[in-house]
Amino acid sequence: MQEFQELCPHIPITIALSRRWVSDSFQDVISDPELLARVLDSIREKPRIALQFFRWVETQPDIRRSESVSCTILEILVENGLLRSAYWVVDNVVSVDVHKVVDILIGRRMSSRVLVKILDVLLLVYTKRSIVEQCVFVFDNMVRNGLLPDVKNWNRVLRVLRDNNFVVKAREIFRMMGEYGIKPTIVTYNTMLDSYCKEGDLQEASVLLSDLERSGCTPNDVTRNVLIKVFSKMGEMQRAGLKVSAFTYNPLICLYCYKGLLDEASSIGEEMVAGGVAPTLSTHNALMYGLCKWERVSDARERFSDMLRKNITPDIVSFNTLLYGYCRLGNIGQAFLLFDDLKHRNLIPTVVTYNTLLDGLCRLGDIDCSAAQR
Repeated sequence: MQEFQELCPHIPITIALSRRWVSDSFQDVISDPELLARVLDSIREKPRIALQFFRWVETQPDIRRSESVSCTILEILVENGLLRSAYWVVDNVVSVDVHKVVDILIGRRMSSRVLVKILDVLLLVYTKRSIVEQCVFVFDNMVRNGLLPDVKNWNRVLRVLRDNNFVVKAREIFRMMGEYGIKPTIVTYNTMLDSYCKEGDLQEASVLLSDLERSGCTPNDVTRNVLIKVFSKMGEMQRAGLKVSAFTYNPLICLYCYKGLLDEASSIGEEMVAGGVAPTLSTHNALMYGLCKWERVSDARERFSDMLRKNITPDIVSFNTLLYGYCRLGNIGQAFLLFDDLKHRNLIPTVVTYNTLLDGLCRLGDIDCSAAQR
């Protein structure tokens, strides 16, 4: 606090900031951004006082705002974990040149952890305001300097680009996620699927659905709404000679089954067959899971038998799903018969297999659950 004490050696800073007292000694600080930055830096170990002082200075009529001061207060706040206050600074104060702010921040000697968090806050504000140019500028600079945004900010940037019809840039950033090892979330897939549908690029939507199924992400209600858009245009895809595969249908089937909308899921399956698309193992597994989850295990077993009749070889997921259904109903005898069948087919039981059987035994009181868990 040396810089502040040199200005007002006899006055505590909390008194100096009182609205009832303003010293002429602060006039130089208000009108000299370089001096203000130094004063803030001198009290960085007391971040809340630094913020209080900064806010007071911002209320003064002769304030000269500068990028350097903004960077200094942001660094102080973020390195002390005051992210909400940092957000307030960006949202309410940083009306200066964002290009210069980013250049100053990247050029400063600070930990990459703090720098990434500051830039993430900038991205958060600009994406919420849907300011495309500033979003892209901050994002591109972060990636170029190896300061990767968190996945939430990747998704926010994709959303802003989609909403403002910057489809080419959105595709570029989505592709970069894979290049930089950023794992897409269901929000990522929903945003890009919606973008492709708006552009009428149903082929890319179909390819992305394949990626979605392999990703392990769980579709949600937003996914369902987007997929309904895709399916409404399925006829257009087929008339245009575009390939429609089971990967196009499976995510919606999975979502309907998870929600208990089994009739809707079954209708999609029938639509697949009517459209000349053969259900895959994943299709059958999804439908079986939905049936077992909602205690229609006999229907699930019938579908399992139907798979065998059609020479579709069940996998460990198929068996685990049926085991789950039998154990859920307390039919542990049938579950162990199925377990024996699994071994005869040279399938290796997984942790899920054994946990499902143990859960079934616990439900019947045939085993001490606490001992089983150990």
